[in-house]
Parts: sequence; structure tokens; C-alpha cells
Amino acid sequence: MNRRMTLQDTILPVGGGKYGRSPILVKKGEIVETHNRVCQRDRDIWGDDADEFVPERWETARVLWEFIPLHGGPRICPAQQQVYVEAAYVIVRLMLEFETIENRDPVHEWQEQMRMPVQSRNGVKVGLFKDHSGSA
Repeated sequence: MNRRMTLQDTILPVGGGKYGRSPILVKKGEIVETHNRVCQRDRDIWGDDADEFVPERWETARVLWEFIPLHGGPRICPAQQQVYVEAAYVIVRLMLEFETIENRDPVHEWQEQMRMPVQSRNGVKVGLFKDHSGSA
């Protein structure tokens, strides 16, 4: 959840009108809230398949404004670069150490569990193999 109080009267380009596509006046002192999970499933941005995993969508996405788990602009998470570096390091180390990563979850469909942050309802069940013979 992202919550901000306006410091002056302003007009947001969308959010007003019957269908939420018209400009909307936000007066000084009013609170504006956004929810990342809702934004990440916005059909206006991602299309009708917004709830589906479609890796190809990242080929054209503006990562700082369409995918915003760490927000963007002047209030971007100060640890964003650290998060990206640590995630990249872990992924590279796994790829260097193991030849195969196997899904061990009997349920192959993503089952979301609402937590802070959102997580897999089933946890992460994987097998890591150092060679092609299948020995761990």
C-alpha cells in the first residue's frame, strides 16, 4: 500500500468519472492511496491476461512504472539496487552450482497467498541437482 497526502490541489489524469477514465480533482490535504497488487493486475496496462504469467510482457515493459514493487520516481525504495544485486547474486550462484532445478510441488499452477509480500501458498518445493544423473 502506498499512501500520500497532497500538498496542493492537483488533477490526476485518470480515476474520475463513471468508468474511472476521466481526470479527477484531488484537493490539498486529501489522501491518495494505491495498492501495488491491484496496479500489477491492471488490465489497462497488462491486457485481458493480467492475472496470467506471461513472460513476454517484460520485453516491452517500462520496469520502473509498469512493474512497481519498489515504487518509482523520487520516492523509490532506497534499497532497490541492493535488492536487485542480491537477487541476481543468488540466481547466478544457483545457476553456477546446480545443473538442474526441478519443480517438486505436486500443484503446478501458481496458488497465491496474500501476505506481505505476496507469496506462493505452497512454499517453494524444488530439487537441486549438481549433475544430469539426478543425484542431489
